[in-house]
Amino acid sequence: MLCDKTMVELMLRLLKESGIEGAQFNERKTMGSEDFAFISNSVPAAFLSLGAANKDPSKRVGFHNPTIEFDEDAMPIGAAMHVAMAKYWLAENK
Repeated sequence: MLCDKTMVELMLRLLKESGIEGAQFNERKTMGSEDFAFISNSVPAAFLSLGAANKDPSKRVGFHNPTIEFDEDAMPIGAAMHVAMAKYWLAENK
């Protein structure tokens, strides 16, 4: 999957306008097993990774570990980003 540069810039702008601090673009390559890549073949898309590591470093474990605990304070940020992107898309694609 390749992220569309325009969509990445839009996400970063919407995060900033939403008052969400610390947003950054990371051009690292990853072999994530996401079906999202199929969507990005059809429409401009960008993948947002939401940092939700446990605030207590001693409780951090790898993904897919049955004892993993996420920082639930990240959930409103992810929800706000989905809403902002949907509102933008709807406004531009009536």
